[in-house]
Amino acid sequence: LASFARLLTHPLQMLAFGILAAVLTAKSALAAVPIATFDGAQGTPWPWEPVNDPVMGGQSESTFQVDSSTNFGVWKGEVKIVPFLQKPGFSNLQAPGRHKKENFPDLTGTSGLVARMKVEDGGLTNFNMMLMTKAGGTPEGKEGVYEADITLTSKMEDHFRPWSAFSCTWRGQPVNWCPELTTQLAQVGSVGFGTAGSVGKFDVKIEALSAPGN
Repeated sequence: LASFARLLTHPLQMLAFGILAAVLTAKSALAAVPIATFDGAQGTPWPWEPVNDPVMGGQSESTFQVDSSTNFGVWKGEVKIVPFLQKPGFSNLQAPGRHKKENFPDLTGTSGLVARMKVEDGGLTNFNMMLMTKAGGTPEGKEGVYEADITLTSKMEDHFRPWSAFSCTWRGQPVNWCPELTTQLAQVGSVGFGTAGSVGKFDVKIEALSAPGN
């Protein structure tokens, strides 16, 4: 111990140890935070639930199941026109479900969301990533949803959106009463995906959702 202490008093050795500590700290800061997978890994399986527009009077439908042979979440369905509005309805996939909350990992210090996903050819390609926080509502019971658009292809790949790309909505309309998202990352209560205003069938495969470090 005495020889180790004398080693640390040498200026060059102290500099070397300082650089090593900085590198290790930087690597730790850059580590991604896993949010959801479908392979049974500890801390990442969540109860997922389709939420379709019949809750608002529409006719869209979707289902969700886990394919254990690929460890993909499989979300498929069809978005239809809402008869009384004559506008496209919606289908969402949410964890843990409508009006439910879970204790998701603290995402403070991360740079955004990465969804590793793909679609089968011939269906919808435009979707959004969504999250809700425990303090993102109003006293009247309105729940703000932070959303960012993504475009999927038939190739399984990462789709990254920085936190600055997310905007807050309520029932699909932009609102300005949500707290700044980066102040809410320790209170994420729900995550999910949604269709983005188009009519048609879709077949989405999801491998993982994570938040990369800064």
